[in-house]
Amino acid sequence: MGAATFFLSVVTPMGEEFLFRGVVTTALLRYGAFCGVVGGALVFATLHGMNMIFPAALVIGLIAERRCAEVAPSGLP
Repeated sequence: MGAATFFLSVVTPMGEEFLFRGVVTTALLRYGAFCGVVGGALVFATLHGMNMIFPAALVIGLIAERRCAEVAPSGLP
C-alpha cells in the first residue's frame, strides 16, 4: 500500500512534469513561446482524456506552464 501511494503521489507527477515540461514544451518552443506553452497545455489536456475534465486540464496545463517559466525560465516570455 505504501509503495503504491508513493508511486501515485510522487513518481507519476514527476514523470508527467518531465514529459510535458521537459520534452513536449521544449520541442514545441522552436515554433515560438506561444506554440510551446499552448501546445504543451493542449497535449497535456488531450492525454488526460477528451471528456468533461478536458477544459480543467487545459487550464491547469496553462497555469503550470506559466509557473514553470517563472521558477525556471526556459526562453518563455
